[in-house]
Amino acid sequence: MILTEDLRIGNWIIVSDVTYRINVIAETKVYFEGYKRSVKKEELQPIPITQEILEKSGFRRREKTNLYDKIPLEGFTYQLYADRMMIFHPGSNTLCHWLNTRITFLHQLQNLYYILTGRKISVSF
Repeated sequence: MILTEDLRIGNWIIVSDVTYRINVIAETKVYFEGYKRSVKKEELQPIPITQEILEKSGFRRREKTNLYDKIPLEGFTYQLYADRMMIFHPGSNTLCHWLNTRITFLHQLQNLYYILTGRKISVSF
């Protein structure tokens, strides 16, 4: 189950083994594109981050590592299996830091990216 306050319009979620994009969020229900009824929060399942999900989200794998960079390079690296994000700060310095928060689901990655950049991650399903 996912709390509705952890979701944003545009997040991808699984309901009954089908992937949907959220287009309306109410306090106790969520509505999806192409789905005729509302869904209770108990029915929502998060999408775990996998190599395939990262690639669908515009990340590219560094050769022979478990690190995935957002392409075009936007200052984000995701470490698969450790569920960690590294953020690079722009400018002439190569300052970067790993976030302590574990990002294990696609909606978390979408939300963090939006908070930090003001842009949505385009995911193709």
